[in-house]
Amino acid sequence: MRVAPATFEAPPLQHRLVTWLVQVPLLFYAAHGSFSLFSLNGADAVGGSMALDTYSDGGPTRIIVYGSTLLAILLMLPLATSAFSLFARNRYVAAVVVFATVSVLWSQQPTDTIQKDVYLIVSTCFGLYLIERFPPRQLMQVFMITGSLTMVISLFLAVALPRYGIYTGREDSTSGWQGIYSHKNMLGIMTVYFLAPALFLPVDKLKGKLWRICYIGAGVFLIAMSRSRGAWIMCACLMAFAAAITVGKQMKPRERVAAGWALAVAFVLGGFGIWTILPMLLQFLGKDMTLTGRTAIWSALLTSFAKRPWLGYGYSAFWEGTRGESANAIYAIKWARLSYAENGVLELALELGAVGVILYVLAYLQSFRRLGRLFSSTSDRPELFWYASTLFLAVITNIEAGSIASPNSMEWLVFVIMAGGIQKAYLEVHQPEAARGRFSVNARLIRSGTV
Repeated sequence: MRVAPATFEAPPLQHRLVTWLVQVPLLFYAAHGSFSLFSLNGADAVGGSMALDTYSDGGPTRIIVYGSTLLAILLMLPLATSAFSLFARNRYVAAVVVFATVSVLWSQQPTDTIQKDVYLIVSTCFGLYLIERFPPRQLMQVFMITGSLTMVISLFLAVALPRYGIYTGREDSTSGWQGIYSHKNMLGIMTVYFLAPALFLPVDKLKGKLWRICYIGAGVFLIAMSRSRGAWIMCACLMAFAAAITVGKQMKPRERVAAGWALAVAFVLGGFGIWTILPMLLQFLGKDMTLTGRTAIWSALLTSFAKRPWLGYGYSAFWEGTRGESANAIYAIKWARLSYAENGVLELALELGAVGVILYVLAYLQSFRRLGRLFSSTSDRPELFWYASTLFLAVITNIEAGSIASPNSMEWLVFVIMAGGIQKAYLEVHQPEAARGRFSVNARLIRSGTV
């Protein structure tokens, strides 16, 4: 049975001052709190928490961090109650944040844990605020505005100010465009995330279609120029995923089920095929079976994980340079600037142990299950496909990079939006009266100009 979601007539997106105000924290989260104009070329890592190490240095970075965080807090205050209600209903996402807070009790660096946990709480609440503040399709537009800004500024920096816009590695093969970000890999990965809503948001007018073609074209160009092999693979997978979704939408329910099983079989067979030619494929991408030394890093860090397998070393508290447990990995790898696990799941395991990883997996599976039930009720809501692409990208991203529950991280912000958005849509379908009542309250607040 199809159930129409609760809706209301919102003011045009382009006429909202708040649409442009939220761009400040969104740009901040996209860059993980560290822009190329204010960071050294070749920053230590791409992980979401790495940029926070520069907060104690003062200067422009601290101003950007405090200013963006304060603006995010001020924006979400009018809808704090409804956002908190959504937070409480997403019990596994909430559990990850609460567990990160509690980890101060066993943290190697309690001060760092408290400081960065505050940023995690703010970014989580800001993601829920965005869900409450904007209808789903308008939120997709908001993210595309952010994507447009990052693309235009990144193109400008790479062409006009290459000192800031181009990452220079030790070898030519490790160099590439980085744009506004502190690393070329971040440019590639973030651009993939910004491409996702454009692939699923319906556009009717010719002007909108032309703008979307330019948007996607610019994004693909930047991903190519980043020379991030991981981003190339992510982009190809996202495009294939979008194509499969587009074809699937045209099928009848029974045909869709049969096609789903056929796709699953093809995926398994394709996986075996890729495994047999993996060395050749990696060589083509300029990598080897060690994934540019990542397997050695993972091996060393698994030894550290085994020492505190259940609770970890505390939220954002594992990396202490040549002090504490991180010193063992640094000396084993012989890389003094190592400060990231090069794997989102392993990074989370080091901080919050197996308990933290299990909570995240439960949050993921809960969203996956609810999304499946939503697709069985309706298949004409573009935001559901955006949420599905987020779940898809979360798996791919965290294989050799990514960040989970990192402070001031766009990946975590999008994951929270996905989980909260699915929760809200789920309530609209299965508890329509409760969802409609809360939605109408928010609608009146927005109409009256309160928010």
